[in-house]
Amino acid sequence: MIIIKAPGGPFTFHGHHIPPHHGRCHHDRYSPRAVVLGLTRILIKGKHMNVTGTFTAPTKRKSGADLALTDIDHFSLTRNGVEIQKLAPSGPTISFTDNEAITGTDVYNVFTLTKDGFISDTSNDATVIVAQADPAAAVSDLTATFNP
Repeated sequence: MIIIKAPGGPFTFHGHHIPPHHGRCHHDRYSPRAVVLGLTRILIKGKHMNVTGTFTAPTKRKSGADLALTDIDHFSLTRNGVEIQKLAPSGPTISFTDNEAITGTDVYNVFTLTKDGFISDTSNDATVIVAQADPAAAVSDLTATFNP
């Protein structure tokens, strides 16, 4: 089972309801606007999987002022709240690959760091849930004995 959350939901993916994300942090009005993160490909190999995704670099600051790509220092990609990659502002659309994701739930976010020291709000959550492909059958003969 794979579930992907994206902004503007709720969405349904293979019969599962996906609610939208609410409750953003607020930063200085000169920080860049948050980006929208999207997952484009999930490749499952045993217990590890590759997750690829894209997002569009912001072109405005929170105040509405223009933000050039050259004003961006880097993008910080996080998985489950831990930075896993610093991505260069290589173009209007940024791609990433996570080769270390494992089965279970992984929540990806990205935020923008500008050369003048501002940090954007965190992007939307892009969540991937992959159930273990073939877990062991449950133990059915467990016993316990009290030995005083």
